[in-house]
Amino acid sequence: EIDALNIKLILRLKQEGAPPEEIDKYLVLPPHELTDAMLKAMITAEDTRSAINMIHRTVYGKILLEALPQVEAQGLRVAEKVLDEIHLKICRWLALTKFFSIAPVLSYIYLKENEMKNLQAIIRLKADKVEPQKIKETIARVPKIEL
Repeated sequence: EIDALNIKLILRLKQEGAPPEEIDKYLVLPPHELTDAMLKAMITAEDTRSAINMIHRTVYGKILLEALPQVEAQGLRVAEKVLDEIHLKICRWLALTKFFSIAPVLSYIYLKENEMKNLQAIIRLKADKVEPQKIKETIARVPKIEL
C-alpha cells in the first residue's frame, strides 16, 4: 500500500509541476518493493511516461506500463484506479494464501473500504445525473485471483 501511495503522490505532484525537492518531502518511508533509487528516479523524471518507466521491474510498474496509453489519453485518474485495483488484488491474494495471519482481516477491511468508496461515488454520480456507463468506468473493481 505504501508503494502505491508513493507512486500516486509522485505522479500527482509531477503533474502539478512540483520541484523534486518538494516531492521528496511528502514520500512515505520506508517503501516495500520500490527502492530509494527508484523513488529518486521517479521524482527526477521528466514526465509521467518516464516516471513510470523507472519502476518497470516492479509489480506496479508492469501494470502501469500496460495502462500507459490510457493514462496519457485520459489522465492520472486511470493510473490511480489501476493502482487501487492491483492493491485490492494483492490483498485478496494474501487473504487466500496467508490465512493463518492477519492478512484476511486486513483484506476484509480494505475490500469494505473500497466498497464504501464505490458506493459514495455511485451516489454522487447518480445525483449529478451521470450516464451509467461513465459510472461503471469510475468504480474500482476487485480483479479475480488466478492461483
